Amino acid sequence: MEEVMAQRQLDSSQISDLWRKALALLNDRVLKACLPQSSKHVTLGEDTVKIKVDSEFKKEYCYQKLAKLEKIVGKTLGKRYVIITELPLIEELDQVEEERKLHSKITASEIEGSQIEEKRKLHTKIAVLGVGDGGVNAVNRMKEQGLRGAKLIALDTDRQILSISSANKKLQIGAGITAGRGTGGDLKKGELATEESRWEISSLIEGMDLIFLACGLGGGTGTSATPMIAQIAKEAGALTIGVVTQPFAFEGTIRQQRAEQGLLKLRQTADVTIAIFNDRLLETAPKGLSMIQAFELADSVLYQGVRGISDLITIPGIVNLDFADIRSVLANTGTAMMGMGEAQGEQRALTAAKLASSNPLLDGGSIRGAQKLIMNVTGGTDMSLAEVTQAADLIRKATATECEVVFGAVVDERLAGRLQITIIATAFQAVTEKPLRDYRKKRERISTVNLEIPTFLRRQQQEEKEAKKETGPTQ
Repeated sequence: MEEVMAQRQLDSSQISDLWRKALALLNDRVLKACLPQSSKHVTLGEDTVKIKVDSEFKKEYCYQKLAKLEKIVGKTLGKRYVIITELPLIEELDQVEEERKLHSKITASEIEGSQIEEKRKLHTKIAVLGVGDGGVNAVNRMKEQGLRGAKLIALDTDRQILSISSANKKLQIGAGITAGRGTGGDLKKGELATEESRWEISSLIEGMDLIFLACGLGGGTGTSATPMIAQIAKEAGALTIGVVTQPFAFEGTIRQQRAEQGLLKLRQTADVTIAIFNDRLLETAPKGLSMIQAFELADSVLYQGVRGISDLITIPGIVNLDFADIRSVLANTGTAMMGMGEAQGEQRALTAAKLASSNPLLDGGSIRGAQKLIMNVTGGTDMSLAEVTQAADLIRKATATECEVVFGAVVDERLAGRLQITIIATAFQAVTEKPLRDYRKKRERISTVNLEIPTFLRRQQQEEKEAKKETGPTQ
């Protein structure tokens, strides 16, 4: 069959007919089974055809048979480059099946259906998107450390990096831009790759309430894609939190400059951004730390940042914090300071509060000036109200402002004898320092040498001395 008209001359019904003809020409049954039967997952460009499939296996098989597929496409849709992308599915296959069962029950009973829908509304859907090489590594670390209540998703242009990721879900972006490779530090290429996969990203995060974006700033993909994904997430209605690391000094000035550029953009698009400075890790880390250990430590801090917020929602407490509390404090605030402290002993509440109210790894490092603050206290059954009050008073005073505090408390029997405090402080304002009275100010001493000389003579002698100073020494 001869090459057909360009996309601008084809309507949806024509594309549907041509796609059915293309499938009919295929004699490879496995390949035919891998391809979508509906043309709604087939998008024509000027010289490309993008085909969306619903699993990693299907995507890989289609690429193995790419020459055959392009030949069939050429006969029906015209000579075009074929791009295979995976149709993002937020839920695992067993979860999708469960959803189908739930929907079938709704038709049987409206009351039962409404109860199911109510339960689904009460459940906060949380996703952690690791963007770029550093972000993918951070998500792998979160999976290893057992992060609870969140879907872990890896996004990158580099197919090889994604192939070794342990994330629940993976999405290769910009296949037509980078051909499955990295961006090589090219921010423009990363932006184009993200724009090309905008539909897949939007589908991936659809229905999510809270989205964390984890990345190591300074590279090409993470630095350029993360601010754009934050904007897509906000447009989808999700509360969007960036948890990012700034490069080590040994990574070079060019990478540092790219990171600063990316951080500025991310703060403009995400609801809130928590920035962790890797060089400060080295100041607090043991001496002789290897380069690999340094990066692993940075990943662990990213994990703590995500866990510090997600645990507030996912773990039930005696004083509960729900998603509405988190949103009220974090939405559209720009910058946050997150701190965690743990202590035991008689002064455990005050010690944990002091540790939580300052974090040398984060931008700012202190909660001073915060106007909004989330505080969560977790302890064993021996935790007392007096301890909680002590900690809250210390943290409130540390802000030096009239701070709005949202409070939660959780009892965890595993923490017998210990107390954990997590705080997230936002909406910072400049705090005017009150001038301190200097009681050591020097006072004019009264000479006791000439006290016997009458006052008028002492004054006259003083005036003569001053006159000599003005005229200078006599010749």
